[in-house]
Amino acid sequence: MGDEAPDNVLQRVRENNHVERINKRKAMYDKQRNIDGKPTGTKIDKLTEEEFINAARTICSGPSDLKEKSLSILKTGFIVDKAWMISFMKVEGALHALVKCLMSHNPVEQLLAAECCCNLSLGDTRTCFKLAKAATPYLISILQGLNHNLMNVCLLTVFNLCGSGEKSCELLHSQGILNVLEKTMSIIEVRENSMKALTTLTKNGSSYITEAEVIKLVHSILPHFESVRVQWLVYLLSSLPYVIPILLQEDLPRRILLILDLVSYVSHLNITSVTALVRLLGNMSADQEGITACTMIAKWAITCRIFKFFSTTSYRHLGYYFSVDQL
Repeated sequence: MGDEAPDNVLQRVRENNHVERINKRKAMYDKQRNIDGKPTGTKIDKLTEEEFINAARTICSGPSDLKEKSLSILKTGFIVDKAWMISFMKVEGALHALVKCLMSHNPVEQLLAAECCCNLSLGDTRTCFKLAKAATPYLISILQGLNHNLMNVCLLTVFNLCGSGEKSCELLHSQGILNVLEKTMSIIEVRENSMKALTTLTKNGSSYITEAEVIKLVHSILPHFESVRVQWLVYLLSSLPYVIPILLQEDLPRRILLILDLVSYVSHLNITSVTALVRLLGNMSADQEGITACTMIAKWAITCRIFKFFSTTSYRHLGYYFSVDQL
């Protein structure tokens, strides 16, 4: 350790922190999805690949009264082993039969099919693209409905597909998923998952989303700025020069100052929101007309309290934005 170069130490620390963040993110995601390795009501340790393949064949041409049980087996199998996903895709007609169940008149069967698609969307890039090609029109149809439980599962599926790569994002965008997500975001029961999908689509599909679509999106999400996920998406979009004037018109610098002035501590409970707001304020502070700077001067007492608080915080990335060198 004593002879190790400082650059090597820093690189190793960065890599360890990166791995730790990935593991924490996966653990949190699995917790939100209720994936703990032992799905409720299913004896996962006794499920075999042969039973899984038989279930895939059953939804294709088996008796209708066995379809619910088969979908339940598939739902579990997809999270047992990723290799089983590939085995499922090799069963002729299995993907088509699964997607067809999304439009079933049996609500239990329809929800199970949606959950299967959601778990299948955790697969590799190729699997996700095939699923996106087959299921996107059905997912969009469901997202235009009123069943919030079913919509949330489909939104998680869209979120996973958007995160699988640019090809899936391009396909989803071409099918009109952006407009659908803007509408579902206005429904409070599904807003959280809508914002997840929107953020991932915007980040990974930025090369396909037009300036007009971005402007429309910004206008649609700003009324919900109190949401942490909305704050983070606005921050990501604020890197685009044509977005800044819209944010200034909405008096966002003043709103951010007032929100940050209410922060009395920084912890894992609010670090995401605070980071997004601080970075967003930093992006807007470079506006050519100096509107953000004038707002900070007009609210000088608040600005001073905020600078003093964040310049001494233990979160170094926040203190950096308020250091003397950055003024």
